[in-house]
Amino acid sequence: MQDFIESHKSPSLFSLSCETSTGKFAPYVLPEESSTVQESCENPYNLNVVTCKSPDLQAFLNEVDGLEMNTRVNSRIVKLPHYMPVFDKNVSHLPTLSNDFPVVGVSLIDIINNGIMHKAGSLHEGKEPAIRSSLLESPCFDNKKIILFTSGPDSLIENIWHKRHRIRYFEIISGMGLLAATGFNFSLINGECAFSQGLNIKRSLQSCLEYENSGIAAIPHVYALNSHQARRWVDWFRSNPNIEYFAINCQLQKSTHDINQVIALINYILGRLPRLHVILQGFPYKRLKDFNALINNIHIADASPVKNAMGHRKVLLYPGTKVYKSLSQSNLSVSELILNNIDCRKVMLDHERAKINNVKKSSGLLKKVS
Repeated sequence: MQDFIESHKSPSLFSLSCETSTGKFAPYVLPEESSTVQESCENPYNLNVVTCKSPDLQAFLNEVDGLEMNTRVNSRIVKLPHYMPVFDKNVSHLPTLSNDFPVVGVSLIDIINNGIMHKAGSLHEGKEPAIRSSLLESPCFDNKKIILFTSGPDSLIENIWHKRHRIRYFEIISGMGLLAATGFNFSLINGECAFSQGLNIKRSLQSCLEYENSGIAAIPHVYALNSHQARRWVDWFRSNPNIEYFAINCQLQKSTHDINQVIALINYILGRLPRLHVILQGFPYKRLKDFNALINNIHIADASPVKNAMGHRKVLLYPGTKVYKSLSQSNLSVSELILNNIDCRKVMLDHERAKINNVKKSSGLLKKVS
């Protein structure tokens, strides 16, 4: 089994100036984690990230009860299908899906108004975010269980988190009839302050607790950039035996190295805790084969069918080959394209799972499909 992949860079001048190098935050953030820091931790205004040198550091620690991963989450989630399409805010184009798709997803960015704004070529926090509380009342969500993927640009995530009490975020979300919500997708970025990574792991767990306290089942969102962080997650799952699912947002992991790191992290966790299942948001289908014997623990949350259809692109499944292409298509409505694209993507996933399971069966490795 492939073990966890770490990014190795020579320590920089910023490594020794990071407060984690002194052991100040051990055992939660180890001194050696500072060796990956490649940029200054000086950030007095907490722009995009809270570092070890933040003047408000203690307030951020108090908010999440320190860096220890001692947050208890008890949500039990019903058995989830292996393929879950992700809808968006353009509900007028969204069709009613068959019972083959009992669970659908929505992303945070689609249930928020004014959460972010474009300015000078980049994203910034919106001034007064508001929740589209009636979005899920659209007929396309009828008789569907809905998962909220609390993922999106850092500027959106930070904005909603900081203003969550003022905008009554959890109170309003709890009335929207969700099956579950994933923990906030706080970023872990290679090269940034090692303390910020430990803090963001804890903040994501804190968001799960706040979902639970609001009556919403929580699915932890997992990121790890080194073996210490991965071990902490394994220990946390062992201490929270009710948790069966976790999520990873892969939409920004485009390079081969980044995808390899996601696969290695999943192999690391599931190899030690085979009771767990992972929901991958935006994972490339061509890499599903890399999961081998773990394929039945993999679930796909997929927004690409809707996005392609909104761009008038059709997923084409070639008979007998199970290969697909996105082609320009103008003679079908957006709703018809969405139905086609979702059906084809599910067929592709079923085909990949069947291929892997057939190999497992022939080699005597097949376990009960869950």
